[in-house]
Amino acid sequence: MQIGQQQTSLYGLLDLGRSVLASDPRDKIYGLLNLLDPSLTALITPDYTASVLDVYTDLARATIRATESLDIIRHCYPTLNSGFPSWVPDWTVNPIGSALSISNTAFAASGSSTATVQYLSDNRLLSCKGFRIDNFDGMCCEWGKDWSPESVIPTTGCANPYGTIDTVRVAIWKTMVANRDIHSEPLRDDYSGLLLTPMLHEAQYHDDDHIDELTHSDIFDWCVRFLKGNAALQVCGQAFSAYLTDAVQHGEIDCVHLRDALMQRDRVNVGRRLVTTKRGYMGMVLKTTQKEDVICVLLGVPCLSFCGLWEITSSLLGSAVFMDLWRGRLWSG
Repeated sequence: MQIGQQQTSLYGLLDLGRSVLASDPRDKIYGLLNLLDPSLTALITPDYTASVLDVYTDLARATIRATESLDIIRHCYPTLNSGFPSWVPDWTVNPIGSALSISNTAFAASGSSTATVQYLSDNRLLSCKGFRIDNFDGMCCEWGKDWSPESVIPTTGCANPYGTIDTVRVAIWKTMVANRDIHSEPLRDDYSGLLLTPMLHEAQYHDDDHIDELTHSDIFDWCVRFLKGNAALQVCGQAFSAYLTDAVQHGEIDCVHLRDALMQRDRVNVGRRLVTTKRGYMGMVLKTTQKEDVICVLLGVPCLSFCGLWEITSSLLGSAVFMDLWRGRLWSG
């Protein structure tokens, strides 16, 4: 099974099984076997004497082996069923609130690498390989603290891997939406209007009724407060406010793109915060991220991950999106 489109189909089917009523939870897997890729189903033998946990664990292991990828961890969602390892999805729960997924579409942070894994403690622990590539530096204001500037953790460095002020601007608004559109597909539309929202907010009059209506929406207000709360955060050697613009006339603003951008920014920002790294990159991470955590690439995992370091082990805490890092440019360096 190839990594990419076929995996998307695989997880699309498995996620569909979550919503299907089944008197036996094992049938959420066994009932789909005829629809799955033969390279995967060849590794699975239906066994109704096995526990639900064992069936779901066997599927996770078979999927990792067939795809040579750890993309399955992006499909682990909070569950009330005890005993599930953090890398084994519970296919009885709805796909809401995963700490390991920021998009329905996989990124490519690990390039074409394949997963290297070992199973420990009777399949309870998954050991995998990866690389530490960067450290956190500054952190923006928090959504849960009403975007107060007091919640900002200042950036200490001034590295700029993006180049000109215009390319930094592009990196900012793409990071704000995780480089995904409102349909969670790779972003192709121009969402730069996000950086115009403070200017539109201050304007006394809007000659476009659609713009006027949009500026009175909650998603618009939340975006403005996010940008203003981060005005003093240093990004690539300059204050965040330096990248906001008022150069576009109202008539040139695409209301549909701006509406979609605001909705996607809100979806990405809930429970997350914008950060900078020691190497100058920007990203979106879970709000529970600590500055001491490290950014790493796990082989066979399409999204960047961040780990909390303990004495001799590390714990996977979640996924992150960093401009130019998700494309796998640094993982092999």
